[in-house]
Amino acid sequence: MKTQTSSKEPSNLALIGRLARYRPAVFVTCGLLVGGAFYLFPLVPGLVVQQIFNGLTGNAPAALNLWGLLALLVGSVLARIVALFGGVSAEVTLKQVSSALMRQNVFEYILHRPGARALLASAGEAISRVRDDADEVSFFVTWTFDPFGQLLVMIIALTILVR
Repeated sequence: MKTQTSSKEPSNLALIGRLARYRPAVFVTCGLLVGGAFYLFPLVPGLVVQQIFNGLTGNAPAALNLWGLLALLVGSVLARIVALFGGVSAEVTLKQVSSALMRQNVFEYILHRPGARALLASAGEAISRVRDDADEVSFFVTWTFDPFGQLLVMIIALTILVR
């Protein structure tokens, strides 16, 4: 017997949006920290080093002296470290929250099915699928921030290079 599926299934982005609405603060925090820590922060030391070299050659006056720029460089590296720890923490939290929600929904669905038809596969296979599929979807949810961060950095880097 074939099961009928609806002709209009939600897109992946719509499903990610539903997961994001479950814990929006965790989703937004993860997006900001991951985008900032992994992609934007590496640009800052390059800009500071550019100002240091400009100050050494005397071609462009720097607003800070050499020691101030070095302190800014060290400060940016320390800020990146803190942001990386925060980003990893937010990413792990988002992954755990989303996978736990999906597992809970699957178990509720199984428990509401008739007892004779609760599982279509063996119990071991069902447990493995619930564990692995929830993990893969939660990885996908946390990786959705990567293309946006990479696109933003590409635009900023190209702007810097063109100037």
